[in-house]
Amino acid sequence: MIEKVVMPQLGESVTEGTIGQWLKKPGDRVEKYESLLEVLTDKVNAEVPAPAEGTLVRILVEEGQTVPVGTPIAELEVAGGEPAPAPAAAAPEPAPAAPAPAEAPAAAPAAPRGGPRYSPAVRRLAAEHRIDPGTIPGTGAGGRVTRRDVEAYLAARREAPAPAPAAPPPPRLV
Repeated sequence: MIEKVVMPQLGESVTEGTIGQWLKKPGDRVEKYESLLEVLTDKVNAEVPAPAEGTLVRILVEEGQTVPVGTPIAELEVAGGEPAPAPAAAAPEPAPAAPAPAEAPAAAPAAPRGGPRYSPAVRRLAAEHRIDPGTIPGTGAGGRVTRRDVEAYLAARREAPAPAPAAPPPPRLV
């Protein structure tokens, strides 16, 4: 029997995800909960587990493509089911009208207690540009810093003229 793997919802306000990398290839055997692929969103980067034990038959969405939550992204032939049909030159199936909730992987570990929490995208951008995300005013839920906040901060920093160097202190007379 063929079981569809769908794009999971990785957060409350996440409506789509980008396929980062397929960890398995068609024909590979997978165990239930074994990582199939990496999904990237603006809030989280996560590995998507296999919903059942079986064989990866077909990849419906290639790496780098962004698709809405609930869209079928792969097909598994589950153990004890009917054999998979030979892959023909069939068009990918459209997304279901009402997507069923998918099993979401466990959330990434949070920052130490008491400190602000930043998404992987925010941490990565801040590290690339050597800035402290705590210095950026957040516009997200609860004042949280978003990727767009970091990008706006960087754009404003590029446009702002460099401050004039401070004048040296006057010499001291003894």
